[in-house]
Amino acid sequence: MFKTKQTKKKSVLIAGILQPWNHPRMFEKGAKVLQENGWDCTVFGSSGNSNPVKSNGIRVITGDFMVGSWYSRIKAHLKVLRLCFALKPDVLHMHSPDLAWVGALNKIIRKNKYILDLHEDHFDNIKESYKKKIILIRLFKSLIWINEFLFFYFADTIIVAEESYTRILAKYPQKTIVVRNFALPFIPKQGSNSNPDNYILFYGTLSEEWGLFRAIEFWQSLNKYRKTNLVIAGYSAVNNTIGGKILGKVEPENLDSLTLLGVKEFVSPEKIRALISDSLFVLAPYNYAEHISLKVPSKVYETFACNRKIVLPSFFKFLQKSELSRGIIALDFTQNSEEIIKQMLGIIENPDNMKSYVDEQFWNWNTECLKLLDIYKKLS
Repeated sequence: MFKTKQTKKKSVLIAGILQPWNHPRMFEKGAKVLQENGWDCTVFGSSGNSNPVKSNGIRVITGDFMVGSWYSRIKAHLKVLRLCFALKPDVLHMHSPDLAWVGALNKIIRKNKYILDLHEDHFDNIKESYKKKIILIRLFKSLIWINEFLFFYFADTIIVAEESYTRILAKYPQKTIVVRNFALPFIPKQGSNSNPDNYILFYGTLSEEWGLFRAIEFWQSLNKYRKTNLVIAGYSAVNNTIGGKILGKVEPENLDSLTLLGVKEFVSPEKIRALISDSLFVLAPYNYAEHISLKVPSKVYETFACNRKIVLPSFFKFLQKSELSRGIIALDFTQNSEEIIKQMLGIIENPDNMKSYVDEQFWNWNTECLKLLDIYKKLS
């Protein structure tokens, strides 16, 4: 990829509690890029029943703590803390908000550099989740503020995934940098996009907020007019019973057309990209929330990298003026479902309508990679 000169080999610990060790933003777009540029990298994340590998000398340390008790999460926190003192990295790169205290403590004691990488504004999301529960928001408000203070105040650099993080950008303008979660270039294997059993793909976090059950409802409505398969590939960080709930939503006559991948374990990024490339289209019917409407989901970039289109709700703000809208089918899921299905049937009859046609400058990670390397160059 991109390489810059490094006079002295520095070390970095990249850690996430709610992410698998091979999360693209942590491993492929983070550790691999840094390793190629002379950094000694260690990645800490959840195992999710996937086998860690040693790639280009990158250390991978895992624990099966993503779905489990608070006790297992506390153990994971302590494990990250022990790693910090055992490895003595020059830079800590944290991807989980609940690791704030580890980063702050190391910053105070060891004076090492500390990067906070926000995939989304977790603190605003928490506040929005509890905004109708006055007692709870009063109870947690001070704890949220303390955690946020530790997270942001002690961080040398705050990385955010997009410009929509206006609150953070306004509050910490001097040390906040936008590094978009663009996709890695992907070259489909020969024969991709020619699957005779065309399927719709829903992938990523398996939750109602991300539109899982709405996707199942949409697919079953479409099946009444045009028989299609549905592939669900993803995991749930908080729900061990999600697989049973999915099957409970599917009508008996559609069960043979449903494929579940992952659920309790992680599907590799390589597998996800192959699934996207061979799909009819990616379905992502998020439920409305203000913080969701302001973002550009990373699966938008991943879908474009595989030259497919993605179906999104029309409430996303970026659709109003972005070049990205050329690769998106925007639907109003509050409409009558039959109207939505008729729209989709007209689109998918022509396979060329499913190609994204979005220029790679709007999704290719190679353009954002330079920003990440510049951050590390300034910290070293």
